[in-house]
Amino acid sequence: MPRPHVAELRRLMEYATGKLGTRTNLTSAIPAVTPRDPKRVVVEHPFRREFLLTPLAETEARTYPCGQGAAAATSAQYFGVVFQFRRAGGGTLGLLWTREAGQWKLVSFQPIAQ
Repeated sequence: MPRPHVAELRRLMEYATGKLGTRTNLTSAIPAVTPRDPKRVVVEHPFRREFLLTPLAETEARTYPCGQGAAAATSAQYFGVVFQFRRAGGGTLGLLWTREAGQWKLVSFQPIAQ
């Protein structure tokens, strides 16, 4: 799958940082979201209060904009990270990650309608 458009993600994060202001820690900036599907597997991790981490099948991963038109199915593992920006009217952001050669790589991102 192609890498996300880095400049677009940077602009989004700079905008969010400007709106959130100075924060002393991650918890004060973003909370995790509850999955819409109660059957969704949620991975336990040290930052579960800040973001949802869930495994995604290749077919689910392909729904992310940068994932469309990708190569045929592989044995890659994909994980979705979902969080909200902690402020009135703050948006929700989904990140698609995979692990390649022992390194975590951001594959795609997309705003999520709530």
